[in-house]
Amino acid sequence: MGSLLRLDQFNLTPQAGAHFERDLDFVRQQVLEDRRPPKNAFLLIPQAGDVPDWAETYTHRMVEFIGRAKFIADYADDLPRVDIAGREATFNVKSFGVAYEFSRKEILRSAQGLGLSDKRPRAAREAIEEKFNRIQWYGDPSAGLFGLLNFPYIPRYAMTVAFDGSAEPHDVLAELNALSRQPAILTDDTASPNTLLLAPEKYYYVSDTPLREGSDTTILEHFLGTHPGWTVESVNELRGAGPTGGDVAVVYRRDPLNVEHKLVEPFTQLPAQARNLAVVTNCVAQSGGVVSDYPQEMVIGEH
Repeated sequence: MGSLLRLDQFNLTPQAGAHFERDLDFVRQQVLEDRRPPKNAFLLIPQAGDVPDWAETYTHRMVEFIGRAKFIADYADDLPRVDIAGREATFNVKSFGVAYEFSRKEILRSAQGLGLSDKRPRAAREAIEEKFNRIQWYGDPSAGLFGLLNFPYIPRYAMTVAFDGSAEPHDVLAELNALSRQPAILTDDTASPNTLLLAPEKYYYVSDTPLREGSDTTILEHFLGTHPGWTVESVNELRGAGPTGGDVAVVYRRDPLNVEHKLVEPFTQLPAQARNLAVVTNCVAQSGGVVSDYPQEMVIGEH
């Protein structure tokens, strides 16, 4: 970077300029090695890097299996054929970014061996990660990007039982069971979801409420006992995310074939540039939004 960054306007000695550039390199590397917990979307939505960073759009194919097996005789030659059907759709790739800077005073202090603060660079990465998180959940209609909660081909299910103590616990359990079975019903029992996402208040209710008076088994424990291999997660982003402001729930399989985010370009720091009385680092990223190969194998429950 040193050969590209000109610091003439700061009136630094060559040694002081080299000292600042070493500090800047160190801060930039520290930001890349940030160990802060990832946002929910990165934990719950598989990431795909198969769209090149020069693309403006990409085409994705959604698939539906057609055909059934049947009983056959030993010498049968009329086995039913299977096929696939689907639709193709073109989705946008969008860039976004922020910048951070170090002022002349900060550069002069660094040249004296006082170092650089990493707070603004970390704030830049946090802004990029938060934007990624929002895109993956809610999309961005103005940019033509879809998130998990507004992907147009995922079926919706109207949840009519309140998770707030006004309904019997058995009715709440029945609602959870009905929601979890929707993908199998819609795909004639070929879907295999394994994850249920709930808004925090809904999650706390089912995890804290006994299924029956005097029992130590909660609604959630009973649900998990009858759904081996499933996980149930509390997700802040589902709070108030419904079309009328209600909470939503999501049933899906945590698998790239079921749903994935097109992470076209992760948080990237471009070469620093001297501008007026500061050194500016532009930070960019690119997303293609969320897509699914088999959207019928998921369901979004809306309260």
